[in-house]
Amino acid sequence: MKGQGRRREGKVLLLLVSCVAGCVVAAPASLESTATPIPILMDERIPIDQYGGYGFRIQTGNDVTWVERAEASGPTNEVTRTGQYRFVHPDGTVHLLTYTAGVNGFQPISDMLPTPHPLEPWHLEQDPSGPNHHLLRPTLFANLHPTPGLLLLLPAPTQLRRAGPRCLPVL
Repeated sequence: MKGQGRRREGKVLLLLVSCVAGCVVAAPASLESTATPIPILMDERIPIDQYGGYGFRIQTGNDVTWVERAEASGPTNEVTRTGQYRFVHPDGTVHLLTYTAGVNGFQPISDMLPTPHPLEPWHLEQDPSGPNHHLLRPTLFANLHPTPGLLLLLPAPTQLRRAGPRCLPVL
């Protein structure tokens, strides 16, 4: 029994020494950062006023700029922020975004923002609230569905044309 206890203690001690040695080997050679600091070329600030307005302009040595101004306006002194930021992507593309943020939400303007795919005319035809909503009429299919009185919106039969596997209203 004594021999087994000493073997177990030896294994635990070996495991502990191995863990400490692994941590020492994995530690970085220097605790100092190798990153080059980026200088701040401009840092101008307008203190916050009694209504919540403020402003600042910041420019750094790696060509990043950010300008923002906030002003209270209207009868309830809603704060509206306007500003822009600019930086250069690693590929050399300039990213410029101008924005307004206030009671109408955040409204960015930039050539770099994604845009939705343009709608085709047949997309608009399928929109029930679109310009062709008058072509849709309520139709009662009580005899085809187990729920009596089910109201479905379907295109009027005279306004249909065959287009592949689906029927679309004709303009």
